[in-house]
Amino acid sequence: MKQRISTDQIQQLTAQQRDKLKEWWMPSFGDLFVFEDYCDENLFDTEDEININFFNAKIKPFSLPLLSVGQCLSLLAPYNPKLSFESNGLWHLEIQVKNDQKIYMEKDPIDVLFQAVKLVIS
Repeated sequence: MKQRISTDQIQQLTAQQRDKLKEWWMPSFGDLFVFEDYCDENLFDTEDEININFFNAKIKPFSLPLLSVGQCLSLLAPYNPKLSFESNGLWHLEIQVKNDQKIYMEKDPIDVLFQAVKLVIS
């Protein structure tokens, strides 16, 4: 089971969605991220305030997080998503954003969560 979104999924985002994701993301120790232009995985591995400030000023504007299951749930929390595992072997997620009710089904929980994240950051 995948624990994070993939670089391929990052590539699916529009420029507007990428900007909203960057705005939401507050880098913390252990986050994986990619540079937009290269899509190579990097680990955010500092807890030092000077390095965090440097990262936020110089690197974050050109980076996107490879969201974990927990980060997706955190981003979606204000919309009260309902996530369940169905007897057909698929993960099922219901979410309402504004007046738009959506239902997603995927094999992996991170994939179904990412579908909802794309809706929220649209």
